[in-house]
Amino acid sequence: MTLTYPRQKTIKRLFAVSGNQCYFPNCNNPLVDDKSGKVTGKLCHIKGNKSRAARYDNSQSDEERHGFDNLILMCPIHHDVIDDNPVLYTVSKLKEIKAEHEKIHAEGIEPSDQIVEQLILNLTQGSIISTKDQKGGQVAHSIININYRDETDLEKSQDKEIIKFLATCFDRPAFQDPFHLERSYIDFDKAIEDTITAFNTGTLYSRNGKKLASSKGMSYLSNKDLKENIEKIVDILRDIRDVFTSDVKSKRREIIRREQGLMFWFDSKRQDILSIFYLVCEQTGVNWQPRFPRDRFSREL
Repeated sequence: MTLTYPRQKTIKRLFAVSGNQCYFPNCNNPLVDDKSGKVTGKLCHIKGNKSRAARYDNSQSDEERHGFDNLILMCPIHHDVIDDNPVLYTVSKLKEIKAEHEKIHAEGIEPSDQIVEQLILNLTQGSIISTKDQKGGQVAHSIININYRDETDLEKSQDKEIIKFLATCFDRPAFQDPFHLERSYIDFDKAIEDTITAFNTGTLYSRNGKKLASSKGMSYLSNKDLKENIEKIVDILRDIRDVFTSDVKSKRREIIRREQGLMFWFDSKRQDILSIFYLVCEQTGVNWQPRFPRDRFSREL
């Protein structure tokens, strides 16, 4: 299984030696605002984390790419500065900046889990935020409740098995392909409907009605916060179906493809779902990574 994001322990170590300060020389911008607690800092890869990113190295393994030695923390301004000028900010230059900064702040303190989660979400371009026990209000596409109890609580066998099952729901084109590449809008709608059914009943069907997997539904989850996050996913899935019915179902394909904002909305909502589920898997110790958009477009389901 590939590693898509840096591990939490890696981010904790990185933040500890940051001094809560942007790594860029002579920049005093904090990574976390002392008064509001807002996380503004961004994780930066010295060697890019995507094929088109600055300083990308195809020979790196995923562990190396998202490992401590390949990461620095920057304020939003300097995050863009170093990526916009890879000729000036080379790998060797950034490693030098990293070494100097961490030498000064070597005795730092590790951040809270909430700060770590928000740094991960900043890496996914801020489409969602994490918070603890929040019931109302919205400052991004989605709000995620993170339960910070001991890991042994989060890995109750039944909860873990349910999450493993739910992970199979996303191993299908409806959660892997951008909307403009969807071959059949009818099949897309059916896949979303089947996913909602799987979350509620514990039975997953393919687009052609074949039973693929079964388990217990989300109502059997014992962890309250975990269950709330899964319910948020179902709510977004229902939003997708509602918009599909009102804005897509009765239109011709060529008309829909001209509506860039609509296609972006479908993609961003599915990214929100996968980001939430990634954090759910982190909570329960399930080894799972999102694949959106995927590199290859096999239509196996």
